[in-house]
Amino acid sequence: MASSTRLWYALRRLAAGDSRPRQLSVAVREKVVAEAIDQLPERARLLVALRYFEGLGRMELSAALGLAEAEIDREITAAVTEIHAALDRAEARCRVGSAE
Repeated sequence: MASSTRLWYALRRLAAGDSRPRQLSVAVREKVVAEAIDQLPERARLLVALRYFEGLGRMELSAALGLAEAEIDREITAAVTEIHAALDRAEARCRVGSAE
């Protein structure tokens, strides 16, 4: 699967819990998500990559990394929250830019 296709699918999964309508194009959302992932701490980036890009589940992540499932849940939740916050900031900039 091409990396842009993988990114698109990962983006869809990352945004799955975010039911708010967005004005940003898919290309802009992909860019914002990629930049937000780059800003995450190293272990959070690894967890996001393994979970959303490689499709590993909690149990697989736990076994592979030697971390408790609860710890994995907390770190992935924090990472996804930060990614959604980055989307919110980009959305706000888009609204401000279109209002001018």
